[in-house]
Amino acid sequence: MYVYYLLFIILLKCSPFDPFPVPTEADGDAPVSPQGTVPDPFTFALSQVEPIGGLNGGSVRVADSTNFKISQTIAVAEVTVEPGHIRELHWHPTQDEWSFFLEGTARITVFAAQSNSRTFSYQPGDIGKHPSFLRKHGG
Repeated sequence: MYVYYLLFIILLKCSPFDPFPVPTEADGDAPVSPQGTVPDPFTFALSQVEPIGGLNGGSVRVADSTNFKISQTIAVAEVTVEPGHIRELHWHPTQDEWSFFLEGTARITVFAAQSNSRTFSYQPGDIGKHPSFLRKHGG
């Protein structure tokens, strides 16, 4: 933190007690790169994706290679599960699943071979990782 603070002061060339500098005029147009433009953007507004319809008890928004062209080897789904509902039993034969919990609480049960299972409880800020061969069920 201390090093970051010093670099911040050196880059701004001001006292840490001065207010942030305010631009005196508009930035205008973005600079033009001699290499040209990036054909596919590296940012994506998932909040502007229309939720998948026809679901009872929640919603899903997906960003993958069909709507976020640069995303060739990874996909993300923003899943909302309403209180008292559950997600469908599912698994991914070749891809692991990572979950990051934004709000609310959830319990996920992971099923393995020979009737083995384990249930995990999650709260905001938690991360879950489930191997591809395990079946997952939760809400």
